[in-house]
Amino acid sequence: MEIRAPLILSLVLIAGMLAISAWAWPLVPETARVAVHFDFAGHPNGTMSRPAALLLLPALAACTTLALAIVPRLARWKAGLDARSSGYVTGWLGCLVILFVSHTLIILLARGWAVDVPGSMSIIAALVFLALGNGLGKTRPNPFIGVRTWWTKHSDLAWDKTNRLAGRMMMVIGLAILGALAMAGTIAAHIVFFGGIIVMTAVCVWLSYVYWRRDPDRRG
Repeated sequence: MEIRAPLILSLVLIAGMLAISAWAWPLVPETARVAVHFDFAGHPNGTMSRPAALLLLPALAACTTLALAIVPRLARWKAGLDARSSGYVTGWLGCLVILFVSHTLIILLARGWAVDVPGSMSIIAALVFLALGNGLGKTRPNPFIGVRTWWTKHSDLAWDKTNRLAGRMMMVIGLAILGALAMAGTIAAHIVFFGGIIVMTAVCVWLSYVYWRRDPDRRG
């Protein structure tokens, strides 16, 4: 699997996060407690010191990039990821985009900007779901990404059908999040998000067993 493109994009995002931190560092008081966690209504319920708040997410992004760049090099994972890696790359960049946006929102709030944190993160989550859903059905069996039940690991038919279904469901959930956010606000978007994940998980686990039973070449 070619990791150069996602690696370069990840480094660009990390550099952007560090640039934003460098800009904000002299503008945020040294003794300030920076809000870094929020409830569903967008009210701060967790704070950090200035150094921790400005450096934590860039450091997490760097560690995530390192880990995801190493994974495809592991021999026993390589075949599945090399076959169709769009889902892996989308998940990789999706994680980095979420960290980048989260970091930007935290710093803008620290500078006194009026930012709709729950709404902004709902939009990002919906877009990531749409992108992941588009790539998930193309992902070949591997031990890292996809719907990995006992049955999908023992049947190529179960893997293909279950992950294609999961991809479609993720795209529906992403669109539903955007619709709920536009029509009913962030609380409704969160309900759709968490409810959709629960329903998708239950359906995919059950159908992975059904598809495994139907596969004449199933293993186990």
